[in-house]
Amino acid sequence: MREINAFWEERNTGLKTCELIFDPSDKIVDYKNSLFENNYEYIVAKIPIQNIILVHELEDIGFRFMETQLNISVETQEIEQIKRKWRRFLSNTSYKKLESKNEIELLTHKIKDGMFKDDRISIDEKLADDISSTRYINWITDIYEKKSADIFLIKKYSSFAGFFVIKRADHRTYQALIAGIFKEYQGQGLPLALFYYYLKIASEKNGINVITSFSSNNLKMFNSFTRTISFKILEIFYVLRKIC
Repeated sequence: MREINAFWEERNTGLKTCELIFDPSDKIVDYKNSLFENNYEYIVAKIPIQNIILVHELEDIGFRFMETQLNISVETQEIEQIKRKWRRFLSNTSYKKLESKNEIELLTHKIKDGMFKDDRISIDEKLADDISSTRYINWITDIYEKKSADIFLIKKYSSFAGFFVIKRADHRTYQALIAGIFKEYQGQGLPLALFYYYLKIASEKNGINVITSFSSNNLKMFNSFTRTISFKILEIFYVLRKIC
């Protein structure tokens, strides 16, 4: 079991938060002996699918299931399949690196407008409705100010329609951190463009794969993945939370 002091979440929820990454062999006694509930107010538990017994035992002491998290890897060579099949659609899209203050203000405004509705924060009945948007705005602002990853905007024709964030994980692997389609462009197939540009950027920098994760709650994104590209599932976690 690995403990992560998720201090960045406290400014979003107002609750002192930690994330616990469990191993397949961890038991409920390992959690109880660690006294996390004495030190934190909001605990996120990520349990590998091999340890369903621990899921049930955590539920017995007040944890609630929120989502299943899938961590996946996509080889950059998949870009050729996407180009062959979706060339006409992709010809109406483009991307540019986010660089100006006006562009970051546009992006945070779009997030505030309700871009994200399927993550575990937005569906949690114990948290305020606007916390999810605040969380993403703070995350994006930190990335922009610290230059810890590259932020790109997607265009459909001449209008901005979404964004994505990517960074190098190691010398041959890139990580897709966060992405979204603006509210008024949702339902128009643009996740396809997100996948394509992630792979394009990684491929141009000699990357061989892109890793990312997504929630089982986001059915539209899951369907887009399975319909568009081949990918390898690296890990699956059940995600629970407890408010102490």
